[in-house]
Amino acid sequence: LRRSQLFVPANEEKKIRKSTSLPADSIVFDLEDAIPPESKSQARETLGALLKELDLLLYTSDAADDLTR
Repeated sequence: LRRSQLFVPANEEKKIRKSTSLPADSIVFDLEDAIPPESKSQARETLGALLKELDLLLYTSDAADDLTR
């Protein structure tokens, strides 16, 4: 049962780190709408590295599929 979802832009490391300490039921890392086109590649790299470092469980959709490889 998910009561709350926190949407976080994936190009902002500080917000990604902080999101893991907040009481949301799930976190959605946005790699699309919240990211300027010129920052999408860097956002994928940043999020991929932080997912490994923070040992987060990841469910992927669309563009995020290449983060787990």
